[in-house]
Amino acid sequence: MAVRDGIAAIVPGDPKNSEIIKRIVSKDPDIVMPPPKAHMATMKAEQLAMLEKWIENGAEYQPHWSFVPPGKKETPTANPVDHFINKRLKEGSLTAAPIADNNTLVRRLYLDLTGLPPTPQDIDAYLADTASDRWEKLISRLMESPHFAERMALPWLDGARYSDTHGYSIDDHRDMWAWRDWVIHAFRKNQPYDQFVREQIAGDLIPNATPDQIAATGFLRNSMNTHEGGTIEEEYRVNYTVDKVDAVSTSILGLTMKCAQCQDHKYDPISQKEFFQMYAFFNTSSESGQGATNASSPPVMDYKSPLGDGGIQQLKARVAELEALKANPPPQLASRMENASKAIDAEISVLKRDIDRGHTSVMVMDHKPGLRKTHILIRGAYDQHGDEVSAGVPAVLPPLEASANLTRLELARWITRPDHPLTARVAVNRMWQMIFGRGVVETAGDFGNQGSWPTHPEVLD
Repeated sequence: MAVRDGIAAIVPGDPKNSEIIKRIVSKDPDIVMPPPKAHMATMKAEQLAMLEKWIENGAEYQPHWSFVPPGKKETPTANPVDHFINKRLKEGSLTAAPIADNNTLVRRLYLDLTGLPPTPQDIDAYLADTASDRWEKLISRLMESPHFAERMALPWLDGARYSDTHGYSIDDHRDMWAWRDWVIHAFRKNQPYDQFVREQIAGDLIPNATPDQIAATGFLRNSMNTHEGGTIEEEYRVNYTVDKVDAVSTSILGLTMKCAQCQDHKYDPISQKEFFQMYAFFNTSSESGQGATNASSPPVMDYKSPLGDGGIQQLKARVAELEALKANPPPQLASRMENASKAIDAEISVLKRDIDRGHTSVMVMDHKPGLRKTHILIRGAYDQHGDEVSAGVPAVLPPLEASANLTRLELARWITRPDHPLTARVAVNRMWQMIFGRGVVETAGDFGNQGSWPTHPEVLD
């Protein structure tokens, strides 16, 4: 609808004077859309007719489905999932598959809830149980297992790019496993999701923050780090900050916000300015662009794993594993054992240090207001400063209450507000994907215009 250089892409009610139609039907190879060189399929006649009809009727836009707050749908049956699924089966003249046998059901349940197969004894015990509620009892028992928390943690650890090494060519060791244990512990105690998210984004800014809440911000520090010689520190510091925006936007909001780092997003209503307004929330840390050698990069805190004995037994087991590897290298490693041995010795040294101390360290966030200003980076280049911006969120989403001193804590509260259209949908979809192999939205990290449409929107909502 906007006019640029006197040309309107769409003129409501007037397809013939709409530039979009002119370009689709043009015979000029320099302006026809889609361009021939792009090797894209040309628009079909019925598609063109539909587009023309839409413009003729006023070209009314509807918000993308994921930007509209979900609404609960009333269903005539006790199980809303079955209601919506059966409705679609009926529409497609399909029938449901028969119920699986008990052996298969038990195996599926173990794999879904623990990620581990049942033993023959587990299956025999279930088959021998004659109680009418044996299925419900088995579900409860597996959900009380520590393996259930580990299973639930896995998709989150993947989205949070968890790693105990720095990731660049000098892939040195760092300690982040205690943050991983924090995640598992959160699932063990069934922590509410809004708290789970708030603590990982801004646990250090919560009044009277506990060590656990501060350690939770390790989520934002899981990016790759480098300490290579010749590193331009500011370039990598910017990279680490961009990574934080990307981690929050994809794993929590299901948006490919990183696509707006260099220019306005080509498909979603996110401008480059809005990208750097989000960036500003994370641009107040003392984190440097120069990482540490075989250690966690500051800011760090000493932290004891909330699981078991603080994770020390895990460390001892890892040391034993590495020492056995060094003493009896597998054939594929034997020829490179000299270099591998140095890396093994370095990791053993770090692990033994933590064993002696009785705790480990974890990289965390801190907040240093006034440390630096945030600018739009022209074409995303770290040293090409454009206009200065302050912290903010994309206009297409619910507004963030205005304040002169917005921090990650305000951002975390905004992300977890009850009427946010994305946060709960993305979380539920990830669980659906974990159980069924594919989410209601197949593109779990992209709920934008380029993402998949939900197969069953009502189920998701």
